[in-house]
Amino acid sequence: MLPANDPIEILCDHVAAEFLVPKTLFLEKWKNTPDILHLSRFFKVSPIVIGRRALDLGCISRAAFFEFYNGYISHFKSKKENQGSGGDFYATTRKRLSPRFAAHVNQAVKTNRLMFRDAFKLTGLKGKTFSTFFDSHLIR
Repeated sequence: MLPANDPIEILCDHVAAEFLVPKTLFLEKWKNTPDILHLSRFFKVSPIVIGRRALDLGCISRAAFFEFYNGYISHFKSKKENQGSGGDFYATTRKRLSPRFAAHVNQAVKTNRLMFRDAFKLTGLKGKTFSTFFDSHLIR
């Protein structure tokens, strides 16, 4: 890892910033809409990138940047703490497997035209998870 004051690292940072958020276009957009969140959506980068670009180009003060940065990080941490443990496995599986395909696989297994082993490979489900999905979670 290169030190933060390494000339190569500094050059790479400048090139990346110019590639992601070109100076001329940024300044034009900032003049009309000095809104970090709006510009992050426009340039398709994180708000932190826009805030840092605004700081580097002299559009905001260092104090304003760190006020934004600390608020953004605080909001992000708060949102992360209030999030649930994750998605619903069976709901995701219903989206991943089309109901029509799943119904055909299930029917083939029930009529002994398809071995469980092959059904497991086709669906990515195994054992009890396979049975639970088809018995309780597949919308018929």
